[in-house]
Amino acid sequence: MQEVLDLQRCDVRLEAPPQVRLHGKRSKVRRCPLWPAMVKGAADALLSSLEALQ
Repeated sequence: MQEVLDLQRCDVRLEAPPQVRLHGKRSKVRRCPLWPAMVKGAADALLSSLEALQ
């Protein structure tokens, strides 16, 4: 759970192949693929955030 809470924008890749980089204990790094629905949801959330700032 802490790995997800520690995510930063630079850890998320929405371009092909979409993936997320998780940082675990003892500097262990794992790359996990993202499903298309997750990519669409993340992109929609980012766009909504950007629109709210304008």
